[in-house]
Amino acid sequence: MTAQLIIGGSFQERVKTAFNLIKPLFDQPLDFDSPPVDISVIKVIEPSDSIGINQVRGLKRFFSRRPYQAKVKVGLILEAEKLTLPAQNSLLKTLEEPPDSSLSVLLASHSASLLPTIISRVKITRLPAKSRISLSPEEANQLTQALNSLLSQGVGERLKLSLDLVSNKDQALVLSENLLFLWRQYLLSKTGIKKEGPNFLNNLNLQQIQKALKNTEQIRKMLVANVNFHLAIENLFLSYPHLG
Repeated sequence: MTAQLIIGGSFQERVKTAFNLIKPLFDQPLDFDSPPVDISVIKVIEPSDSIGINQVRGLKRFFSRRPYQAKVKVGLILEAEKLTLPAQNSLLKTLEEPPDSSLSVLLASHSASLLPTIISRVKITRLPAKSRISLSPEEANQLTQALNSLLSQGVGERLKLSLDLVSNKDQALVLSENLLFLWRQYLLSKTGIKKEGPNFLNNLNLQQIQKALKNTEQIRKMLVANVNFHLAIENLFLSYPHLG
């Protein structure tokens, strides 16, 4: 089967596209967090980590064994843009001479960091280039009101709100991306690029907004790396400024 590269869109959109691609190959329910024996998921642990040659060598060993339950063995690389150069060169050999009954699926936000020789040996699915999220005015208003309330709350109330808002990793990812979108909008309003903005921005300085934006992006990356979603959202809420 032809190796696949899915680029563009948001991380969740890429995972969903990969899921829809791989699902027909399996007779059992799929869960990339607890994949079946015929799927090997390669991902980073920390946001700053890269995907090294040893992980790619592990994928080769995985492909060397015949499928156990499925039609093929699938190697899924969630953030292929983080492959080191030695890892890419090692992967290239697998793409050039793929083992029988194997399928490599690479996900990446962009292809600029991948070797041209890798690009030439995969079938590319390009997702629409757009913002990670799209909030309706009603959704943006609801989340802004929740954030306004959060910024005036103490530690206990913030921890409780984190439990109320998210009950799984997917919800945590969506929330972090929505908050990231809003903080970017707030930054534009604070710097005068946009005229509109919530009233509580008057009580925040530019440094506080930039720090909130940075912390939100960091937590989003941690969630992508599969950290505990409850702790991630708790830490995010506790890191936001207090308006008193």
